[in-house]
Amino acid sequence: MFFDWSPQQLIHLDQATSTNDDAFTMLQHQPACLLWTTHQTGGRGSRGRSWLSPPGHGLALSMGCSPAPARPDQFCYPIFAAVALHEVLCDLAPGASWTLKWPNDLLLDGRKLAGILCESRWVGKQVAVVIGIGVNLKRHAGMENLPKGYAALDELPDPPQAEQLVRQLFFTLPLQFEKLAQPALLTAAWQQRCGFPLGTRVTLTANGRTLSGTYEGLNLEGNLKVRDDYHQLHQIAQNCDDFALTPL
Repeated sequence: MFFDWSPQQLIHLDQATSTNDDAFTMLQHQPACLLWTTHQTGGRGSRGRSWLSPPGHGLALSMGCSPAPARPDQFCYPIFAAVALHEVLCDLAPGASWTLKWPNDLLLDGRKLAGILCESRWVGKQVAVVIGIGVNLKRHAGMENLPKGYAALDELPDPPQAEQLVRQLFFTLPLQFEKLAQPALLTAAWQQRCGFPLGTRVTLTANGRTLSGTYEGLNLEGNLKVRDDYHQLHQIAQNCDDFALTPL
């Protein structure tokens, strides 16, 4: 088991600057926690970006444990969290079109609905890990000025409520970890939910270069694989700053 949950570890916050930071603070005193709020004032996304979420318009959730059940260099937590979130949303809204986009996005009808930020830190003599998930609950004006398409749960005919999503994740995350603890199983599960299949022709921009090639999925570390037209394999790490992948 990922770790043993107890009801006291599921905590709703009226407001938070960053639920990830609050989770690391809590892990100094207990081995596990899941914090959530719909009013986060200083949320952050990948690559140091801000996560925009006016009060009541977004869910911020952070699940932490110390010690981490697996070392971050041996298990890809963002890929795991994406699979678990996809599983939960398919249960809560089975008629919707849910897909995953590398490295850390969940899409509704091809538009970003949720992002994932996983972090690890030393807490005492142990490595702690926190999985942060941000979900758009309602559309807001800030979405209209962003460069790519965004979606929100309130677009669905019967949208799941924030507390429903939180409680489902509370029970699903540990079970999914137990099921997908092997990297090969995890990457295969992620690929099943990816927005395009293996062998898709793509244009890739990464590390200052743009190339065309064939999408070959993920390696066991969760890095993206694209084979270019000269048969060279490119493997892109999740922390790449200038990443873009477009199916042809």
